[in-house]
Amino acid sequence: MIKTTPNNQGDDALKKAEQLKIEASMMRDAYFQLKKTLVLHRKTELELKKSEEKYRNLITTSLDIIQSVDPNGKFVFVNSVWEKVLGYSGEEAKNMDMFKIIDPSSLEHCKKIFAEVMSGKAAKDIEAIFVTKDGRKINIRGNAAPIIVDGRVIATHGFFRDVTETMVAEKKIRESEKKYRTLANNIPGMIYRAKPDWSTEIISNSEAICGYLMEEFYSGRINWSNLIHSDDKKRIYEESGPITKKQLELKQEYRILHKNGEVRWVIDYKTSLFEGNTFLGVDGIVFDISDSKKIEENLKLRTIEAEKLNKLTVGREVKMVELKKRIEELESKLGGK
Repeated sequence: MIKTTPNNQGDDALKKAEQLKIEASMMRDAYFQLKKTLVLHRKTELELKKSEEKYRNLITTSLDIIQSVDPNGKFVFVNSVWEKVLGYSGEEAKNMDMFKIIDPSSLEHCKKIFAEVMSGKAAKDIEAIFVTKDGRKINIRGNAAPIIVDGRVIATHGFFRDVTETMVAEKKIRESEKKYRTLANNIPGMIYRAKPDWSTEIISNSEAICGYLMEEFYSGRINWSNLIHSDDKKRIYEESGPITKKQLELKQEYRILHKNGEVRWVIDYKTSLFEGNTFLGVDGIVFDISDSKKIEENLKLRTIEAEKLNKLTVGREVKMVELKKRIEELESKLGGK
């Protein structure tokens, strides 16, 4: 057995003291590094809170029906517009699944879309019928996108508009065009009859749509085809080809150049005219849909912004909790020393 001399004991004590000093120094460095990281995370958290506030303001001031749904179809969030339009409170929504507000005629269609979004794909231009708390049916249009965290879809975001009145108006317009085409001046759109060369034979209310007077078309100085945006013209001609072969109805959306230089979006409902096998031209009605296009674009931008925000905010709470726990463990070890 080797006896430990006082000198050996002193050396061991010094070594242990040195080791403890080194460990303490390392732990202090780690502690201050973590504190520095915590400050950075707190700064990031403040920035995230600002983003959240911006997003919250967007949700609050939005005219859209906004909802979030979990993988089981349960509502996890609805905004005030959703509550106002559907008639349910936010508390009631928490105990509901989204299929309760969907009309049976749209149920299968919506289930397929929900499955598609839950698979990670965004769904655009959704149309469906919702049922309010008091039993009213409303037509909605909008988009839905997945909320993805760590490669897994945890919920969906939906942005919709109540377009019931718009759809009713469109239906009435189509019925009026079919039944009362001769009463063109009573329809708030540009009514026209065009020859095979696109020159105008009959036109009304043109100034409201494109800025040109009826007389300018009748004189031949202006031809409707000249107003079609150059980027859309080829498509419009190609789509219109079949109606010159047989009697058909066609709906087209495209841009025109207004007399004041603005680019306007229009929707053009047209029906081909024949006498026997001879193509005579088309009867049509044109509406300005520029405002609707702006709304659609804003909806897309909001969806993109919401998706970006979700990527920044989802999961940050977990990271902060883990960071806090690590700091507390280190502080506990340092305090024990």
